[in-house]
Amino acid sequence: MTTLLYAGIAVLVGGGYYLLFSNKKENNQLDDDECMTEGTDEEIIVNNDLIQQKKTNTRMFLFPSLFTDHRIFSNQKKVYGDILQVIDLFELDEKVYGKVDELTLHSYAKQLTAYIVKNYEKEILDKDFEQFFVGGFCVGGMISIFVAQELMKGYPEIAKKLKGVMLVGSCPSFTHCVDPRYLKIKKVVMNYFPRFVLNGIVRFYLWANRYLNKISSLMESNMVSVWKEDRNIMLKYKTVLDDMMLDKDPNFVFQMLIAEFNFTAHDLDNTLKKDEQVEWDRFNNDLPISHLHGDNDYLLRSNLCESFVKQQVLPNKGNYRLRVMKHSGHFLPLTRMNAVTNFIYNIIQGSPVL
Repeated sequence: MTTLLYAGIAVLVGGGYYLLFSNKKENNQLDDDECMTEGTDEEIIVNNDLIQQKKTNTRMFLFPSLFTDHRIFSNQKKVYGDILQVIDLFELDEKVYGKVDELTLHSYAKQLTAYIVKNYEKEILDKDFEQFFVGGFCVGGMISIFVAQELMKGYPEIAKKLKGVMLVGSCPSFTHCVDPRYLKIKKVVMNYFPRFVLNGIVRFYLWANRYLNKISSLMESNMVSVWKEDRNIMLKYKTVLDDMMLDKDPNFVFQMLIAEFNFTAHDLDNTLKKDEQVEWDRFNNDLPISHLHGDNDYLLRSNLCESFVKQQVLPNKGNYRLRVMKHSGHFLPLTRMNAVTNFIYNIIQGSPVL
């Protein structure tokens, strides 16, 4: 049993570093000086008077990623205050939100939808309340698409005031936009490793970060970006990133990993049951999806996102606005915090985001 656990850890670590270093070799085509010039952040365009006017009648519900929490949007929160309601992902609670037959991202979307309805329904339905949006970073963005769909299906009165979805460093389809090499590694692990081994790997990873403080720091230095500028910014946030990691409950992490990679070994494309698939035609001109992505995202490849939107979303009449930032990586709320702040501003005031 112990041997199997160590073997699993070795496969994940070895496969992860193969992916990370091969990505750096592929993408590192420009020198640091050029990247620092072209990859710098934007100037803030936010009109503070407009923000003050929106504070009582506009909300944007944001969901962070698996290994981050509300602090990933702390810079944007300073600008928008209560307009941004960042809701941390939490372990599925069947006692409160009902029985879950199978762990999927859709399961979390149903729970988060119920959470929003329970805590914000009165505010949203108030006659003076104008609009709200949902969105998120990384896997939180994927979940937000399902949250929007759940609101439209189950809560039509609330959904009347839902005006859009925002994705940052995320993607419309996990199985189509994740780096194929990373996905293959995960597919093997999730389908052929016993669950107790996976649970042990998760607990070892979190334990190592808590007591050895080595693994996440080493991985961050390689995963963040191929450019000095982004690496320097991430070093500034190292303590916050470590704290977000250390605060994670192993049971929740294990549960989310199963949900993220809950597909069969033989059928990668049909990962969702029919009633859990996104109905892209629901996201029309009145409910657009706005997506900000880095062209050198180490996990969610921008070219795969673009291909999926062209092949799957637009032909099904979905209104999907994808903006790819040059010379940018995955952690856009930190490394391109002004760009994300401006992106939010354009969305809530109804301006084109591209």
